[in-house]
Amino acid sequence: MRTLHSQQRFQPLRSSPKVNTAMLNPEIAKARLKEYQVTDWQTVRLAKLAKLPVKLRSIGYGILAHDEAGNPVKIDHYNQSSIIENSIRELNGLKPADRLKIFEIFFPQFAPVVEAAWRSFETNWTYQEGYNRKSFRVPGATSSKQRSWLQSLITAVKTYEPDLPWLASWYGYLGYYSDSLIYLFAAAIIVPIGSANDIDDPLGTEIFEILIASGKGEHEIGAMGRHVVRSLLLANRPEGWEFVEKLLIAAQRQEGLRQSILESVDEAHPIAFERMLKLILDQNLIRFAATLRAVDVWFGFDLDVLQEKQARAIVAQVLAFLTDPNQQQAGLASADAQTVYLALWSIGFTNALTAIEAAKTLLQHPEASHR
Repeated sequence: MRTLHSQQRFQPLRSSPKVNTAMLNPEIAKARLKEYQVTDWQTVRLAKLAKLPVKLRSIGYGILAHDEAGNPVKIDHYNQSSIIENSIRELNGLKPADRLKIFEIFFPQFAPVVEAAWRSFETNWTYQEGYNRKSFRVPGATSSKQRSWLQSLITAVKTYEPDLPWLASWYGYLGYYSDSLIYLFAAAIIVPIGSANDIDDPLGTEIFEILIASGKGEHEIGAMGRHVVRSLLLANRPEGWEFVEKLLIAAQRQEGLRQSILESVDEAHPIAFERMLKLILDQNLIRFAATLRAVDVWFGFDLDVLQEKQARAIVAQVLAFLTDPNQQQAGLASADAQTVYLALWSIGFTNALTAIEAAKTLLQHPEASHR
């Protein structure tokens, strides 16, 4: 995690402290995965795309770096990437039903979940990516994160014909691009608004149970990893949040586990994020170095050393701003620049565009620190 430089922020799982509790022998896993691999993944997709209406066919071809006639684009890697990105961007202009037709070709086993995840990037999930990301949302807006996610998802699954439970079970063995699957799992286990938590959704329930069993070290293939924590925190199932909370409390001297959990909190569902802040205060988790580093990163202070007292005050203040609109507005009018900043941060947590409008009024503030 980052304490001084943004490039030191949360590192990829392969270089982070290990949190897996029970994985297959790598050679055994590699051999078993070969049994599931297919060699005609792209050929099959191109043949099916050819049967779509012209506009949808063109977008689908472009996503595979092919021209409108279905021929591979023979240009440099940079221009190929540009064609792919532009084609994925065009998905935003499609009606959901038309977009689903393309998803059904690329992901026949779980296309509706891909569509649900696609929409969640525009409604529920944070829009920034990379080491400098913050917990900001822009409801209704598309983002580069959404587009890069889909491209990574295709890369992650394009040598298999998997269903979602298989992906959830084998996640730990699928390579670098498998992080894209986390958003897929989260979308699968999200409970639709207005539904009871015990909604009869067999697929969502199965994925949820695989994640929990993997987290407990009880799944025959799946193992504990950040995909368990991130998926459960992204979704809106309180029982998933409770599982992660118990993991964090039980970590004790397992600083690697604690760090891996805290690395995922900045993308959590808004209520899950508030619960995590409260848990940190109630359980005095500020005393751990991983928590201090996490607070420093979440709120963008980039300090040499963040002291426990400072961190506790920051967490308490942000929690108050997120849960009490009156305190949030009072914070904006504060004479203390840091308080104003955290109030703006808490507004951006819900809607970054609203935070920008609130910030505009500070451009004429007599204090330079506020401007």
